Amino acid sequence: MKEVIRRGLFETNSSSVHSITMCDDDTYTKWTNGELLYNNWDEKFMTVEELNVAMKADNVDITDKDEVFDYMSDHEIYDYDNYWNSIEYETYDETYITNKGETIHAFGYYGHD
Repeated sequence: MKEVIRRGLFETNSSSVHSITMCDDDTYTKWTNGELLYNNWDEKFMTVEELNVAMKADNVDITDKDEVFDYMSDHEIYDYDNYWNSIEYETYDETYITNKGETIHAFGYYGHD
């Protein structure tokens, strides 16, 4: 049997969970200030206006707090505080400065199922 090694790929045979999200300082600051939401399912940040458009397209009553909460929960869309409160694993939130002086944030979670 021939063994195949794939370069540049991290692969594990365990039941561990790993997540990393990276963004620039401006995006991270807007998220912490409530100007952006994090869509964990689509792995992107979005504005409240983009959320409202998506909910309207799915016939969600955006004036009903319970419907909005359910929609956000079902689609894993979080504000800063709810993101950290929703995770059942170990978390991390690190800041890095690049050689060009740019601030980069890396955050996420890890653990075992």
